[in-house]
Amino acid sequence: MEEEYKNKNGGRQSKIEEAPRLLPPVAQLEKSKVLAKGFRYGLNNWKLLTKEENIDHALRHIFLYLNGDMSEPHLVNAACRLDFAIETEYEVPMHYIEKEGEFLHPDDALRKSYNNNLKENARLSRLVCQKQAATNQSGIIQRTEEIQND
Repeated sequence: MEEEYKNKNGGRQSKIEEAPRLLPPVAQLEKSKVLAKGFRYGLNNWKLLTKEENIDHALRHIFLYLNGDMSEPHLVNAACRLDFAIETEYEVPMHYIEKEGEFLHPDDALRKSYNNNLKENARLSRLVCQKQAATNQSGIIQRTEEIQND
């Protein structure tokens, strides 16, 4: 069970060990800019690369930076590649959704499947209700005709 705590205003929530607010915001924004531009190989292509490939590319960017190459944001590119290597280190298996051509974290795949099931269940419920309404309407018409014929 998650540990809870109360803040100074009395608000309750689960306690987290991480402190994301301590991450340098400029670096995070710069990485997100690089990622927004860098989808020439596909949105989640990095998930198909090995940890070693990402480290090699990170080191290449660092060496280019150290040699004075300013043709691209090498430090930011290296940071992105190191982030990818860290993610790969934990080896969270990604689920490929072939129909939509995308890779999803297992939680996202489960959530998407759940949402799709909800939509399908809602659609089926509407069909059942429509059929019941039509059956009820038909029964009412038939009963009305019987009463009129009596």
